[in-house]
Amino acid sequence: MPPDHPKPQRVLVHEVLSAGLALDGLTLAEQADLRAQGQAMRDAVCADLLALPGVTVVAVESDACPALPGCEPVLAEPHEPPHHLLSRLAPTVDAVWCVAPETAGLLSDCAKAVAVSPARWLGCRPFGIRIASLKSATRLMLGAAGIAVPEGDDDDRAAPGAWVVKPDDGAGSAATRRWPSRVAAWADAEARRSRGEPVTVERWVDGPAGSLTLLCAPGQVELLAINRQQVEVDGDGQVHFHGVDAAVEPLTGPRADALAALAARVATALPGLWGIVGIDFVDTPAGPVVIEVNPRLTSAYVGLSGRLGRNLAQAVLALPEVPR
Repeated sequence: MPPDHPKPQRVLVHEVLSAGLALDGLTLAEQADLRAQGQAMRDAVCADLLALPGVTVVAVESDACPALPGCEPVLAEPHEPPHHLLSRLAPTVDAVWCVAPETAGLLSDCAKAVAVSPARWLGCRPFGIRIASLKSATRLMLGAAGIAVPEGDDDDRAAPGAWVVKPDDGAGSAATRRWPSRVAAWADAEARRSRGEPVTVERWVDGPAGSLTLLCAPGQVELLAINRQQVEVDGDGQVHFHGVDAAVEPLTGPRADALAALAARVATALPGLWGIVGIDFVDTPAGPVVIEVNPRLTSAYVGLSGRLGRNLAQAVLALPEVPR
């Protein structure tokens, strides 16, 4: 069980979008949506940490997204990349909790920046981040372990059914589009690749979209919540993510047992998962199909401690230290 009174420590919380980072290739509306999600996640983590005795919370804020009262606010320097900020601030704290999209290696770069400091990195290990950051690599690794994943890219471009093109290292549903055929998907993918955009093509999986929120450490996978995702495909095939309904299913019973077993299989197949981790899946008549693994906390974390009656930040701080 986590200790009731963790040792005094300073924890830096850095969510990169609410700190002012803008991602390339996104519309202003997509940027604003991701920033709002990022601020909500940052504030949920900060609120949980502020509730713990002996913990000082240092939060990276921006003019648009001020930190919660009670935090020590800090600002990024003008045009300062997230990993530079962490290199600068990590030596001044005991632990770093970073939330960053996998896009363009952002999360990996942040982990590397903290690795050279004495501060504890409260997140997945480099190998887990590296694989989970690429949807194609995740699909291949999980598929090799016998876990149900979408059918991937191959030479048979005339296969019937809908296919989807998405950034291989993208965040959320940004730039994700469903096409009625593999031929159409391939045309889109090749056009994007000609512009230097790393994309992946996979068969579209029909069914209700869900996610799992997990607490992970080596040899330890706890299912914290079964969530429902609000996903819409518009008339042009663009996929939109409208949020998540967290903890909508009980954690007891055959369904929960099966999803917990799936989570354990994913963690075994993809080593290096640590802390709060998300798994996105689609329910099908044959069972859940894993779409991606998020090697960081997701929007489902917001309000989850209150729903569970348990401070999840305390649970993260109590996880065993492992090599970074």
